[in-house]
Amino acid sequence: MYARVTVILIILATAAMWAATIRPADGFAVGIGRYRVEVLAVNVLATYLALLLCYVVLGRRSWKIRAARAVLSLSAILVALLLVELPAALGLVDYREVLYPRLASLEGPDQVQRDPELVFRHPGHGRFEHEVTVQPDDPPAPKDAPAGRQRKVVYRYDRNGFRNPHDLRQADVILIGDSFVEGFAVAEERTCSAQLARLLDVEVANLGHDDYGPPQELIVLRKFGLPLRPRVVVWFFFEGNDLLDLADFEIALGGWRRWLTRGEGFAARCFCLNALERVDLFLEAFRWRDCGLRRKRSARLLPEIRDDDVTMQFGEHYGFGAAELSPYELGLLPKAQEVLAEAKAVCDRSDVRLLVVCVPTKFRVYRDLCMAPEDSQPEGWHVSDLPDRLARWCRAAGIEYVDLTAALQSAARQGPLVYFVDDGHWSPEGHRVVAEAIAEQIRQSGWLESGGQRE
Repeated sequence: MYARVTVILIILATAAMWAATIRPADGFAVGIGRYRVEVLAVNVLATYLALLLCYVVLGRRSWKIRAARAVLSLSAILVALLLVELPAALGLVDYREVLYPRLASLEGPDQVQRDPELVFRHPGHGRFEHEVTVQPDDPPAPKDAPAGRQRKVVYRYDRNGFRNPHDLRQADVILIGDSFVEGFAVAEERTCSAQLARLLDVEVANLGHDDYGPPQELIVLRKFGLPLRPRVVVWFFFEGNDLLDLADFEIALGGWRRWLTRGEGFAARCFCLNALERVDLFLEAFRWRDCGLRRKRSARLLPEIRDDDVTMQFGEHYGFGAAELSPYELGLLPKAQEVLAEAKAVCDRSDVRLLVVCVPTKFRVYRDLCMAPEDSQPEGWHVSDLPDRLARWCRAAGIEYVDLTAALQSAARQGPLVYFVDDGHWSPEGHRVVAEAIAEQIRQSGWLESGGQRE
């Protein structure tokens, strides 16, 4: 009787532990996705120990024999883990290479290398694959393709870690920016850089890098852009997070030694922590699913725009929401202007034309083209005046400026999707629109007409 009561108490305590450590149902995650990966690991370990304890209490043999078997079972697991971790401790094995999928957005050793100036960048001549959800306009997928269907996007990088099909010695036009320019989830031949090269019939260098902000982009211009002897530099400024990236870079650069060594120690190579990272990727499948919060951050395209009931998703994970600039962001704006002013000075000294391009958020482009539910968050969102502020400053600084909002909105009104439905980046059609807008600006300015191609 005593043993059974003890087992019941152990089971109740274990259940209470699982119940107490689950995150509130906030709409961001469902099921097992509501557990943080480290909490899940502790809970699984505690549950295993609880099962061993139940075995010791309820077994038919002597409790000493049962306890010895329980200790032996636990010891066998610990010895196995030690044997698995030993090669990593000796630097012979890096389990990231085994457990990390080869995605350009992750921090496996083949995806990101540390850099004392840029903090991080893609390794030279890297090649990765990224699985993304099939979109309504993706050929040859039918419009009624099942939800969650995946397609692969291949990323190839040049010797400097930028998304160019081959190493470049010279380029008449270079594109500077973040993941928009790099071409997140877009095939290489459909990126704005590739399409711009075909439109202008010149070599165009894609120097975009995901998660870069203005300070890193200035370094890219000096270190990798100007050696290509360009005639035109196109600098893309994303209104969604480029201001915040300024602060992130300063924080990271302030502790750059920690950043540089973060991926070199045993903790980065070991099996246990990398296995937890892999489990966390699995848990992502149970987060940001079709739930109430997702519905509140979505809006259906107007029937006169599309008749196939396409819903655009907004918010942090789907393309940034909208709000007035915060005092913190306003405080960062002068720093962004300093970076652009320095870029202008660098270009002027090399007799290179600078074109600053404002990249709008998906919500800014689609806010008047969607029907949002009455209780939705987009219904009360307001866009900021950052593009106007940037335009006024560029005019005063003598910098050519293009806001892509009008071009993208005009194309979106015709029906094709210029942004992904479940992400905030341009679709292949969006890249086409951007390439045409940039090509038109360069042609009108005549920047490539005089002087011929540089030797």
